[in-house]
Amino acid sequence: MGQEPTPMTPPPPADATDADDLRAREAAARREHLAERRDDPEAIRRDIAYTRRDMEGTIEAINDRVNPSRVYERRSGRARQRWNRLKSSIMGSDDSSWSTDSSSSWADRTPDVDV
Repeated sequence: MGQEPTPMTPPPPADATDADDLRAREAAARREHLAERRDDPEAIRRDIAYTRRDMEGTIEAINDRVNPSRVYERRSGRARQRWNRLKSSIMGSDDSSWSTDSSSSWADRTPDVDV
């Protein structure tokens, strides 16, 4: 999607998205534009406004990532998913299409044992 990396330019990270690429190109274009018109107050104001908007989104993303309640929600959600997968692997799934056997629970798939 861009130039081939040369020995002087590091390759982009594997998880770089198109939005990141677009943001980097916009920032480079903005820097070039400002280099040409450093003394223009309106251009400086536009750059400050753009930087504030960009930082606002970044700060919101960081806050979402480190917010204790959001960390708890993410971790409990992952634990719940792991528990449900484990439970389904042991007890069977309620969805009959999940298993090749028509029974839906572990007890149905084991031989009867008198206790």
